[in-house]
This record gives sequence, structure tokens and C-alpha cells, in this order.
Amino acid sequence: MRSRIRKDLYYPFEIINLTESSVTILPKSTGKERPVFREGVENAHRITVTGRLTLEELESEFTPRNPVYTAASLAKRHGVQYKLKPIRLSISK
Repeated sequence: MRSRIRKDLYYPFEIINLTESSVTILPKSTGKERPVFREGVENAHRITVTGRLTLEELESEFTPRNPVYTAASLAKRHGVQYKLKPIRLSISK
């Protein structure tokens, strides 16, 4: 059974699978499945500690090649605000 959770900042995508090691996403624009390492996504939740994250930090420290999908997922968390140009996430403590 596939769980479908719609998230988007720029381009819509679905989370179609979650395993011990990765989250598989399906961008609507390409229809090509992309794995995102689960550890990177989970570690990116440090926003609750630091109060902010940029797209560059997500890419360099957590989810290389897939930071937009991680940013979109985090932007849906309760209390997280985002800006699109440039992409920045913040949370009130």
C-alpha cells in the first residue's frame, strides 16, 4: 500500500514510500522516483534547535541533490515558516 502525502514549495510531489533508510518521492514534473536518505531528512529537523535553515545548509549538510523536497516537508511542520526567494525556513521558539 502506498501512502501519498502531497507537499510542495515550487513543484508538487508525493511521498510514495518510506523505508528504514530512505524516503522515496515522486515529482509530478518528471514522474521519476527519487530516493532521499532518511537520515538526512531526520537530521534536518534540527531546525527545532537552531531556529532556522537555508536551502544551502540543507543541501550541504543533510540532503545533497534533494534539498527542495526536504524543505517542502519541513515547511509543513507546525510552527515552521518559510520564504521562497531564497528558500529559508524558520521556527519560533
